[in-house]
Amino acid sequence: MAIKLTDNEFIRSIKGTGVAARRQAEKDNAQKIVDKYGYFGGKRFLGFNSNGTEVWIKYKATDKSLDISTTHDMYSVLHENGGKPAFGRIKLWINENPPKAIDERDVLEKPKEEFTHDALRSKRRSGLITEGTLLHLQAIIDENDKYEKPYRDVFRTIAWMVYTSTHETYNIPDTSWLEVAKILGYESPEGYYFVGRMR
Repeated sequence: MAIKLTDNEFIRSIKGTGVAARRQAEKDNAQKIVDKYGYFGGKRFLGFNSNGTEVWIKYKATDKSLDISTTHDMYSVLHENGGKPAFGRIKLWINENPPKAIDERDVLEKPKEEFTHDALRSKRRSGLITEGTLLHLQAIIDENDKYEKPYRDVFRTIAWMVYTSTHETYNIPDTSWLEVAKILGYESPEGYYFVGRMR
């Protein structure tokens, strides 16, 4: 004989599994991160400059501010400046040590104009750093600099470009920027909408 459940009984029966459980776990993990560290942040490899030095962009969000910085001039990774831009998306938790060696497979050895259209498209999908990428990042930095504590849209946009979640990070509870932003009190006023540089 089949047992029939009302909607509420069904919801109670699956509580603790599936989507609802994952959402709750992300909220709980976000709270753990805020309690332990007091911030959320990440970094992304942009490429090598002309000296062969790694160039990274990083951000750190607290309940008081959103700090965005680069280790070196980010435009130095472009070929016209003697650099080698990244095409592999290497992104890490803000305190995570980079791989011991980022090798030549992670950077674009020659200018993008020298690649076929299809080859370039495949690289772009995996995180190719272009002048457009850097201009977009600069627009986020400029918007962030206007406020002591920027709006949620700025947090969202830098997170999407640099580091969105801890799901691939060892020893950090799995959560996303969104859950942390809620805990840290990031909000955007009505009518404010920021997406960075429109391409």
